[in-house]
Amino acid sequence: MVNLGKYPFLRYSLITILTLLFVVGCKSNHSVTTISGKEIKLVDSLPNAQQVTDFILPYKKNLDQKLDTLLCYNPIALDKSSGKWQTNIGNWLAQSCYEICNPICERNFNTKIDLVLFNHGGIRSNLPKGDVTLRNAFKIMPFENTAVVETLDAGQIREICQYMIVEEKPHPLYGLSFTIDEKGLAADIKIQGKPLDNSKTYRVLTSDYLANGGDKMTFFQKSKKRLDLQLKLRDAIIQSFKKNKTVQFSNEVLITDKRS
Repeated sequence: MVNLGKYPFLRYSLITILTLLFVVGCKSNHSVTTISGKEIKLVDSLPNAQQVTDFILPYKKNLDQKLDTLLCYNPIALDKSSGKWQTNIGNWLAQSCYEICNPICERNFNTKIDLVLFNHGGIRSNLPKGDVTLRNAFKIMPFENTAVVETLDAGQIREICQYMIVEEKPHPLYGLSFTIDEKGLAADIKIQGKPLDNSKTYRVLTSDYLANGGDKMTFFQKSKKRLDLQLKLRDAIIQSFKKNKTVQFSNEVLITDKRS
């Protein structure tokens, strides 16, 4: 038998537990007999609370000052609706993230990124011509998504192509090119300009959201291996802005539709 006198903490804990069990055991059972309610209208005509406004103002000024920090210059407007299969802002996003993330992947995992795929809906704002600030980066990429690299085989790369054909959305893409034949199937698939090799696996840069099957990109869930770059995509584009001083990208045609 355990001598609780040697363990005062256990003794007091046991007494507390037994007391609670006794109270709960003796408690009467209650049931709800009536429910009442009323409608409360919400209006936007409430007066401003000046004390709250005065409290927030210094923080707002400080935040605005940081968000208005100049990063670089954008010579042409980048628009989400600038093309059927590709957009200039999608091309820029995929290429700029590759530029920043590939060296990290090489340094941390001793491997290169072969292609990039994001989702069109993940771009939340256009990028107007002119000065680019930190605020622009947060508008384009307000989410906390991180950069990950998934390892896919040739079959899953084909799934990516067919996904894009069915979706008919200009998802940001880099490193992968293909043709849509008369039957609506992907043909002449190339990775970094080389024909798709059935014996190889490929490293695909994407977001953690998409890697987990978001936006119906279920092919990422078949990945052989995931590499977490420990970098937010928004931080990647901020680094790209700072590095280049002027927004630069290629408008190379990656998807050719022979049906049209």
